[in-house]
Amino acid sequence: MPHPPRITHICEKPQQRFADNEKVYKTFLEILNSYRKGQRAIGHVYEEVSLLFNKHPDLLEEFTYFLPDSAPPQVCCCMGGGGVFCGKTLYGWW
Repeated sequence: MPHPPRITHICEKPQQRFADNEKVYKTFLEILNSYRKGQRAIGHVYEEVSLLFNKHPDLLEEFTYFLPDSAPPQVCCCMGGGGVFCGKTLYGWW
């Protein structure tokens, strides 16, 4: 049975995968940030990340592992192009 993805992979793997296309990674962080600010419902987050990762099912699968069920949001920090994304985010983040 495979181990669940480490939470750090949620930010690290997309950053590495899209190293040659920084716009995709920045868009991913913008989507997470808008969720943190209450500007997007989690369903919209999933839809947008699904489109962004449409040719990368492994990234999408790992991302969905951390989507909230009915659990309260927790705090996380992800290093992202030129800054740090911190705040209320997805279930299971440290």
